Amino acid sequence: MENIRIAEISIAVTRKTVKNFNLKVRIRDGTVAMSMPAAASLGEARAFAASRLDWLRRCLERARRLQAVPDLWARPLAYEDGAECWLWGRRFRLKLERMASPGFRVEPRARQIVLLLPADSAPALKQRMLEQCYARQLRIHASALLAQWSPLLGVQVTGLGIRRMQSRWGSCTPATGRIRLALELAKRRREALEYVVLHEMAHLLEPNHSPRFYAILDRHMPDWRSRRALRDRPLEDESG
Repeated sequence: MENIRIAEISIAVTRKTVKNFNLKVRIRDGTVAMSMPAAASLGEARAFAASRLDWLRRCLERARRLQAVPDLWARPLAYEDGAECWLWGRRFRLKLERMASPGFRVEPRARQIVLLLPADSAPALKQRMLEQCYARQLRIHASALLAQWSPLLGVQVTGLGIRRMQSRWGSCTPATGRIRLALELAKRRREALEYVVLHEMAHLLEPNHSPRFYAILDRHMPDWRSRRALRDRPLEDESG
């Protein structure tokens, strides 16, 4: 591992058997890492990082905000009956029910996420069931958004992946048309999810954060900046 510095930002660089440069900002601790092709030079790495300097600064500022007011997602969750959890920007409670086969259901009116579990289930199983619930909710809503935005943007999304992410809300592969979303988005308001979906779909038209990319956002979602702010701020229940 090597280190480079771009302006005020220190970046840990690792050479790998990859074709492209890749930057990651760890939101939890504000560190920056880059993977680069093994044959590339540090000068090329510096040039790539410099071209992403505005993006890096935005990510690091977001990291500082979230570290100042810790995000509820980062707090250990007590997987007990009545424990607080979140779905689509609203505070819910876990309800544990004993069942022979694991499962889950969402009861929006009661503000409950019900986990169906065998007696004396380990916390790891409870966590897995809750994450499956989030993933299902996210896939349902994201799939509807993809169907809505595809004809408007003129792009075809070939696959939707949902996974835990430490430093991003989403990613895409323009060459294949595949989009990935962070599992944590299920806890944010739906307006924030729609922004992230549009953001990643716009990258299928323009891979970089260029003026053309932001012009796509401005044209199709004029309020994208306020939606991005909803995505980034600490969770709070606004629904009463």
